This record gives sequence, C-alpha cells and structure tokens, in this order.
Amino acid sequence: MLALGLVAWSRGAGWLAGVMLLAGSVAHAGSNKNEGPVLIPVEPLGFQALPAQFRSTLATMYTVNFVDEHHLLFTFTVRSLMARLPDAEEDDDDRNVAALLIEVPSGKVLSRTEWRTRDHDRYLWPLEHGRFLLRVRSKLSVIDPLRNFEKGDAWVRQGFLTLERPIGYVAVSPSGNLLGVETLPLRKKKLTGAAASADALAATVPGYKPPPEIRVEGRSPVQIYFFRLKTDGPDWSGRLIAQTAGQVGAPNLINLPTTGDGFLDIKQDKGATWLFDFVSHTGKRLELAAFDTSCAPRPYFISRSEFVAFGCRGATEKQELSYFNLKGEEPWLSVLQGTLVSPSIIGAPGAGRFAMSRTLVAGTVFGTESLTAADLTAQEISVMQNYDGRVLLKVQATPIQRAGQNFDLSPSGEKFAVLRGANLEIYSLPVLKEKDLKAVKLAEGMTPEANEAPVRMGGVEVALKVAEKEEAKEPKEAVAPSSTDPASPAAARAEAPVQALPAGEAVQQSGGKPVVEALGDPQVGERKVPSLYTADHPQEKGDPKPSVPVGPQ
Repeated sequence: MLALGLVAWSRGAGWLAGVMLLAGSVAHAGSNKNEGPVLIPVEPLGFQALPAQFRSTLATMYTVNFVDEHHLLFTFTVRSLMARLPDAEEDDDDRNVAALLIEVPSGKVLSRTEWRTRDHDRYLWPLEHGRFLLRVRSKLSVIDPLRNFEKGDAWVRQGFLTLERPIGYVAVSPSGNLLGVETLPLRKKKLTGAAASADALAATVPGYKPPPEIRVEGRSPVQIYFFRLKTDGPDWSGRLIAQTAGQVGAPNLINLPTTGDGFLDIKQDKGATWLFDFVSHTGKRLELAAFDTSCAPRPYFISRSEFVAFGCRGATEKQELSYFNLKGEEPWLSVLQGTLVSPSIIGAPGAGRFAMSRTLVAGTVFGTESLTAADLTAQEISVMQNYDGRVLLKVQATPIQRAGQNFDLSPSGEKFAVLRGANLEIYSLPVLKEKDLKAVKLAEGMTPEANEAPVRMGGVEVALKVAEKEEAKEPKEAVAPSSTDPASPAAARAEAPVQALPAGEAVQQSGGKPVVEALGDPQVGERKVPSLYTADHPQEKGDPKPSVPVGPQ
C-alpha cells in the first residue's frame, strides 16, 4: 500500500519537498533512517482489540504518552466485570481502563492499575514535568506516576478540580502553564414514575414544549474556565496548584488557541483571506501574517511563539497546513494529499518539532457525524520540523483512533512512540543539527513577554456568522461531553464582558489562591491588513507575493 505524502512550499527557498509516495506505511528521514523501532508487544500486557465500530467515533480507547525519555504511560480499555457503584447515573457508560508505567526500551512494566471511567470520552491529558490530568465525569485529578512510583505508589491521585457542570473540552497550553476547561449546561434529569407519566401525558397537548435544559440565567451555554498551573515546591516537585485566571462565555464548544501569554484573535477579511492577531493577556495586540484559506482556519500552537493552521484551497477536501510565528512570518505551507477529518497536533517546543495526526477518509465528507469504520482508510502521523516543514517520520497508526492520543513525542523531541497493531513502537528521530538548534533559539527569541494577567476576551471580535455558514455547508457531528473535536472557528466571542470566576461558585479547587478581580474588555481599534513583509523583513528578490496562491490548485 502507498502512504500519501505532503507537498511543502518554502516562501523564500522554493520547493522543500515534492510529493512523497512511500512504499509501505513508514518513512524515516535523517541520520537514523536505517534504525528500526523498538518493539514492545502489547498482547502480553493485557491489551485487547476492540470492535471496529469504535474507529468511527471520537471515543478514546487507548493513550500513549512519554512520562520522560525512558518511561511510557500506556492506557487502554479492557473488558472485565464491573461492580455496581452507588453513584451510578442514568446516562453512564462505564468501562475499565488499564494504566501501565513502562520502562523504555526494555518494555518492563514497573507498575499497573485500573481506572473506572463513567463514559467513553477523553480521560487523560499530559501536563509538564511527567504529570497527567485524569478526568472521571467532572472531577479532575493529577497523577505523577514516575515520582510516586519511587515513593511506593505510582497511582496516587491528587485532588485537583471538581466542576458542577459537565466537562466538554480540556486544553493545556504548549508550555503547560495554562489550563482551559470548557463546561456544558447541566443535563435535564430524566423523569421516572408518576412524574414521567405526567410528562408523557402533557406531551399530547397541542403546543406543548418540553422544559429547557437547566441553565444559570443570563449565561452562555458554554462556560470556559482558565487556570494557571503552579506547584508549591521547588523544581515542580510539590503539589500542583490551579490559580483561577478568568472565565469566558461561548455559544458552543470551541478550540481556542491560547498560551499562558495570550491568544489568537481570528477575523475574516475579504473573501478567502483571514487575519491573525496575537492578543496578550495584558491587552497588547500584535498583527501577524494573513492566511489565504477558503474555509475557516483551525490553528494550533506548537510553542509559545509558533503555531500551525489547517485551511482549504478552493474546496474543503483540498486541505493545507501552514506555519506561522509571532514575528509575522509564514515561512512554509504544505498541501495535504487526501481528505482528512479530526486532525490533532502534539508539540515538542524544546526541539522545535511537532507530530500531526490525520484521519484519512474515502471520498468526499459531507458530515462527519455519519462516518462509519468503512469510511476511514488510515490514521497517518507525520513528525515535522517547525521552522521548515521538513518531514522526519511518517507512520500509520493501527487501530485507527480519530481522537488521536495513540502517539506521542518525547520531551526532547528525539523519540516518537505509537501504537501499531500488536506493538508499541518507539522510533529514534534524527538528532538536532546546528541549524535546527539555531532555529529553536530564534523561535524562543520571538516569545512574548511572560505575564500572569487575567485571561480577558470580552473584546474579541469573531465571525460567528462564518461559523454558521460552515455548519450549513458541512454539518458538525453531535458534540458529547468531553468531545475532543469541538466545533469552531478557532475563537469565539464572549456574549457578555468577561467576569472573574467567583470563588467556590462552580469549581472546587485543591489549593491555590483564586484570582478575583473585575476584568474589563481590551480596546480594539481599526486594524490594517497585516503584511508578511515589513521594514524589518523586506521582500527579497524571487519571493512570491503573499496574496499569490501556492501549491497545487
């Protein structure tokens, strides 16, 4: 079988790479291309293959994460007996999840446990310094498997946050110092007995309307809470603390590109041109390069000063990926071959690398909610260098998991792990060369000044009408609590001025001093269309005009 490749364009250096047709399902670049991966068989670990129908959903069935350079955290759903629990709810979808701390490259299992989750949505997020966030319903705990293994129990849970509303989406900033938690309205309680009979009878009355979902009056359907993450000990050795940093309302679940320093404000300019601004949490606005895309862009930060954005060239099935930095540059663009859904990105900022997962589908997609396992052809993962788009490794994961999380980059960016068939495979990536290290240093020099200002987004102008057009053109799949693929555009307008989160109103925190103060809207003035070329970065001879489409049309 032939694996589909990328077409990468460098705006100053011409074509970086042509179309790559790769024999087999793995391609390797660099000095380690002749080295095979380390294989850790998963069947002896108790891994169980699951029915094919799970492939077409956004359920999380497996996770693969580096704890550090020499240890993996591997989790997977297991079929086993489950005891009845007294806190069972009517819409629970319980399962057992096995969690293993594995030594690399020996494959030795250092410790193992099982978690009981109450649904099939995402339950694990990696944090910095070997920690992880574990979700059970709307309760978030912190686990620190390697440090706690050395203390005698790898799976001790630190109480962290408990929210009253269902959690719909969780995001951690690239530097790991800002946590965003999006919550959904409380569900209506299902009536039973006489109340259910009365409701059924009322439904026969002409003009009957069912009671609305339980909501707090005057609030947006989705509430997004931000927390700054710190520890109470030196070198991140103490308890993790969440300090309240802000609250934003939104009409739906969103994928908001945010760092600990600021966020992207995205506007549609004219036609197929979109404008990116980086807005510091202190209110400072930085105009960045424009992005030519015929569909709403989907950006992801891969470091504090760099992000990539998915877009379309003429039609939604003609997709592309472009790289941007906070200096206002867009050095390269890759035309993505094949129709994809549910992309996911994992960055290794210290190495200037990221891994991109794409679920490829057969034919044209008219609605991702109707996808079946037969529609999915592959889950292709590419490890790329930030500054030039160079592909270091390309591999296909099996089984396919649309939600991603079945692969990871090590903190150094020099190892890559993925679940493939009967094995966990760990690849050695090319070591960083002098020019790579120079590029990482340059990117670090573009990093905005760090701040701990409250997250304020009340003045963000976002094209909600564009979102409505996108939904009309391609219906969004139904969003369940803890969905990993929220509807976007990539930023959303707060329906009311941002408010500080009242202490104890909707969140119970384990430690930390809440940030409580009134937040005002940042002032947004008229802006000119940004240019890739400025006085500091003049256009060089032979460079294409920013408005000229690049790559195949």
